[in-house]
Amino acid sequence: MAGAVGIRRIAKGMGAALLAAIAPVAALGQDAAVEVEEARAGREAAGPLEATEAARASLLFGPLREGDRVDFSEVLEHPDDLDRNLRLARTQIAEGDLLGASATLERILLLEPGLAEARLLRAVVLLRLDDLLEAERELSRLLDGPLDPGSRSVVDAWLDEVQARRRRTRVHLSLATGLSWDDNRGAAPASGSVLLFDRRFRLGDGGRPRSDVAALGSARLEFERDLGLHEGHRLAGGVSVYASKQDELDRFDLKSAAADLAAVLNLGAFRVEPRLRANLVDLSSEKFVRRLGASLGAERALGPRLAWTGELRSAYVDYDGIPGSRRAHEYTGFDSGLAVGLRFDPSPAHRLELRAGPVLRSAERRYYGYAGVEAELAHTWLLGGGAFLRAGASMAWRRYKDAQDLVSRKIRRDLLGSLRLGVGAPLRLISLGRIGGEVGEVVVSIDLEHFFASSNLPNYTWRSRRVGLLVSRRFELGGGR
Repeated sequence: MAGAVGIRRIAKGMGAALLAAIAPVAALGQDAAVEVEEARAGREAAGPLEATEAARASLLFGPLREGDRVDFSEVLEHPDDLDRNLRLARTQIAEGDLLGASATLERILLLEPGLAEARLLRAVVLLRLDDLLEAERELSRLLDGPLDPGSRSVVDAWLDEVQARRRRTRVHLSLATGLSWDDNRGAAPASGSVLLFDRRFRLGDGGRPRSDVAALGSARLEFERDLGLHEGHRLAGGVSVYASKQDELDRFDLKSAAADLAAVLNLGAFRVEPRLRANLVDLSSEKFVRRLGASLGAERALGPRLAWTGELRSAYVDYDGIPGSRRAHEYTGFDSGLAVGLRFDPSPAHRLELRAGPVLRSAERRYYGYAGVEAELAHTWLLGGGAFLRAGASMAWRRYKDAQDLVSRKIRRDLLGSLRLGVGAPLRLISLGRIGGEVGEVVVSIDLEHFFASSNLPNYTWRSRRVGLLVSRRFELGGGR
C-alpha cells in the first residue's frame, strides 16, 4: 500500500515537472510574434500619414469612366465644344499627360475665361507640375470672380497649399485614433500543440487563440527643409508616437516612440536618401525593444511611369524580457537587409510597387538568428473625390542558424506572409457633402489584414486576422498666405 502511494506521488511530481517544462515551450508560440509586435507598431504609426496622402492625391487623380474618354481627333472635329475639350483634359490627366492637359485647359479658358471648373483644374495641374507662380495666378483669378461658399473654401485650400510649398521649411502634424480587432492577439499555435524534445504535446485552453479589441492612437510631427541649393537638396525627418490599449489581453498593450532624420540628395539621374532611425517600443508597460539603425535609399527614373528603387539598411535591435515572453532578450542582435524594387504608375490613379531582397538577422541565441528573403507587392488605387483603395501582399522565407534543442533537433524554417486591403475617404465624401470645412477633411479608413506564419515546427505556425478602423487628419503647421 505504501509503495502504491509512493508511486502515485512520484507520478504527480513527474507530471508537474513535465507541465513546468511545457509552459515555457508553449510561450514560444507567443515568442514567434516578438518581431511582429515591433513591426505592428511601426506599420500602424505610419498608417494615418499614408491614408491622408492617398486621400489628397485622389482629389484630382481619380479614375476616368470609359465613356468620358475623348481623343484629340474628336476634339479637332469640334474645336469649340467646351464639354469635349474638358473631357479631353481629364483624359490626358488620367493618362499622366499633365503638360498636354495644361495646354488643353489653357485653350478652353481662351474660349471661355469665366469657366471656373477649367480654371481650377488647370491650377491644380500646374501645382502638380510645380509651376507655383502660374497656379497662384489661376487661383487668384477664381477668387476675384463669383464663387459659392463651398467652392471658395476649396480655392482657399489650394492657395494655402501653394504658399506652403513656397516655404523653405514645411511642418506637418498627422493625428489618428481608431479601433482594431484581432482574432489571435496572442499568436497561439494554429495546431494547438507544441514540440518538446521532438515530442508533441497538446496545449490547454490557455494556449488557444484569443480574440481581442484594442483602442489605438498615433501622432507624427514631420518637417522638410529646402537647403536652397540649385539641385534641390533638402533635409527631412520627424518624430512619432503610437499607443494601443487592449480590452482584455493587457499584456499586449503597445506604446512606441520613433524619430528619423534624412538628407534627400538629387545627384543627377539618382535621388539618394541616407537616413538615421531610432525607436523604442514598450509592451505591457515595460521596455520591450530599442532599435538604432541607418539606411541608404536610392531611386532612379527609368521613364515617365517607371522608376527603380533600392534600400540598404542595418540596425541594432535590443530586446528586453517581458511578462509572457522572458526569452525576448535572446532576440537581441543586428537586423540587416537589401531591397531592390520597381515603382510603376500605369496612370495617375494607379501605383504599383514591388520590392524584394535578402535579409540577415543575428541574435544572442543562434537559434533566433536567420538568413532569408523578403518580397512585397503594393497597389494604391485613387478612386476620385478623395477616396482610395490600398492592397498589398508580402512574403518572407527564413532559415534559422541553429536548432533549439528544447524544442527539436531540426533546424527551424519559416514562411511568413500577409494580405492587406484598405479603403478610405474623407468625411466630406462619405457624408455626401453634408459635412464640410476642416471636419470634412478628416479621413476615415478601414483596413483588413490576414497574417500567417508556417513552420516545420508547430510551435511557430500561427494565423491572425485583423480589422482596423482609423480616423485621421493631417495639418500643415505654420503661417498661411
